[in-house]
Amino acid sequence: MSQKAGITPRISSGIHSNATSFGILNDDFRKAFCRLPSKKEAASLLYQYLENFNCLCPLFEQAKLTSLFDGDNLNNALRVPSCWASVNVVFALGIAFRVKDRTVAHSEHQRSWLFIKNALGTFHDLCLGQPDLWSIQALLGMSIFFLGTMSAEPCCFLAAAAIRMSEQIGLGRLNEDITLSSEDMQHRRRILWIAYWLDREISIRFGRPPTQSDEDMSIDLPTATPMDDGQISSSTSKQGKFDAFRANCQLATIKGQLYKELYSVAAKNRPLSEVMTSIGTLDRMLRNWREDLPPECRPELHGLVSVSQSSISVTLLYLHYSYFNCLIAMYRLIASRGLRTSEDLLRKYEELSSSAPPPYTARVFESETLCANAARASIRLLKYMPEGHMSFVGILIHYPIVALTTLSSIIIRNPLKAPRSNDLRLMDQVETYLSSLVVSIPNQIIGQLRAYCANYRAAASAAAQKTMQFYAR
Repeated sequence: MSQKAGITPRISSGIHSNATSFGILNDDFRKAFCRLPSKKEAASLLYQYLENFNCLCPLFEQAKLTSLFDGDNLNNALRVPSCWASVNVVFALGIAFRVKDRTVAHSEHQRSWLFIKNALGTFHDLCLGQPDLWSIQALLGMSIFFLGTMSAEPCCFLAAAAIRMSEQIGLGRLNEDITLSSEDMQHRRRILWIAYWLDREISIRFGRPPTQSDEDMSIDLPTATPMDDGQISSSTSKQGKFDAFRANCQLATIKGQLYKELYSVAAKNRPLSEVMTSIGTLDRMLRNWREDLPPECRPELHGLVSVSQSSISVTLLYLHYSYFNCLIAMYRLIASRGLRTSEDLLRKYEELSSSAPPPYTARVFESETLCANAARASIRLLKYMPEGHMSFVGILIHYPIVALTTLSSIIIRNPLKAPRSNDLRLMDQVETYLSSLVVSIPNQIIGQLRAYCANYRAAASAAAQKTMQFYAR
């Protein structure tokens, strides 16, 4: 892979010859679980990080990061816990998110994990020291790493620490700070929105209340990603480019509203009529978000339009998965109540409310169908999973698993409805894909997820088989 102009890292000489290529590790916080790489490999990993991760999730400002890696600066910088952690996070993510075949996934994972352990060794220093941007970026990077390994607890813990630190330095109120330059404003805004996206993703994925409150934020969406690589060429977008990062941030705000309205503690005992109204509002927000995308980038029920830039197509795949997952999260609340027809649901609504349902809730009366279609579309996206991008796979595999459990629940509730055989075949696809991952991803969680999905598929198959036998008598 050739290095593109503008992101070729430069690491100069002047590195101390003892201990590691980047200086003597004589500070208490710098407990090294693995040696830092040579200058040549460090430059390669920095390039891999910028090429495969930072262009999609602009966690570090490219110029400042490249400057940090300059050997003349690095010896002193590595004596600062936040910089030491950030450098190791870059190495870990550079390894974890570069494209490799599955035969070397185990060794790659092991090495990236050792760099994360280097960074984790500074956790107390980061949290107890003076908060700064490097610390927040390092904590967010570590959290995203654990999201890619499907490790919920450290992912949630590190993200929460990063968000609390961002509140300490007032990142959520940047619009009030007139002392910052335009570049600094944009960079800090991107960091805050990455934290916001991660917080809302964790909230929806793991069913936890968000750490960051919408009421405490007064900051605009990012105006643009810092690199052209972070945008998708589009013939229909007004500017000729589609900013996938900004679209992801917009979708994160809908996820936050979805959790608040439907899954928070305050939402648990809401009457059905209020839940239906909220789902109608959220559905309208989600459809407006979809319609604002260029036509070739919109989530479709039958596939994903091919995008030439492979790394960007991963982001587009994530947006599609997130869209269908939001639909599932909304409509399964109605579908799970066992109200199988729109007439049943309308009658139940009228029993609980003295007024007619608002017109924009019409789609709610097709909840089971919409939920099932979204689940099918999510599983069909498996064929676009990126080969060799094991950390991206770790982040994305959550969605087809949710889709499988959703289809299983729908079949168990209503095994007579067609097309159950097609749905069972789709569920088989998820299990088969997970089986293929077991041999390449060194993670016990994959095996557990395969068994988890097998149980759901078997339960759905048994329900369908039992019903067929009953009616065949």
